[in-house]
Amino acid sequence: MKTLIGVLLSTSLAAACIASPAMAAPQGPWVLPTSDLSAPGQNASAPEITTAPDGTKTAVWYRDNGSHFIIQAATRLPGGIFGTPVDLSATGEDAFSPQIITATDGTTTAVWERDDGAYDIIQAATRPPGGSFGAPVDLSNREFALLAALLERPGTALSKTQLEGRLYGWGDEVESNAVEVHVHNLRKKLGPDAIRTIRGVGYVIERA
Repeated sequence: MKTLIGVLLSTSLAAACIASPAMAAPQGPWVLPTSDLSAPGQNASAPEITTAPDGTKTAVWYRDNGSHFIIQAATRLPGGIFGTPVDLSATGEDAFSPQIITATDGTTTAVWERDDGAYDIIQAATRPPGGSFGAPVDLSNREFALLAALLERPGTALSKTQLEGRLYGWGDEVESNAVEVHVHNLRKKLGPDAIRTIRGVGYVIERA
């Protein structure tokens, strides 16, 4: 599962002990950081960043809080600086492998793995434009498989047949409306505009 989530958005900035912000023009290269982004005192790693159409940047990473790894995020509005980090994952168990993407409407979704005490599960949290991240929601294995397929190719529509190939193994019986059901469930959990339907083509997550 760690291998699968690791390819969602292969745009890691760099593994670092402390995730640091940087000032950059939209779509341009990052330059030297001006300040630390995560709080000092514990290790933080695996930073990812996404940029909304209006230039808002959101960074996500995981950090040791002294007892467990948690997922944190910070946002920088256009022309401003990164704000105080917020916790996205619940405390009590380890969370890791964060990934993040912003849709063309500005909706930002973070996805990560979390130990629930028995198994590794997939969780996600969504922030609407101008809003705050909501409570984490659990994704089923097939919901995640479908989401992963779309996130691996943001901006590219995948057909129902292509998505069915990610949901089912060789020889499995394919339910006729499985893709539609999982897309519906993901929209309920992540927002109605998280996945766009291209009529006659398939489904797409449009990256900002």
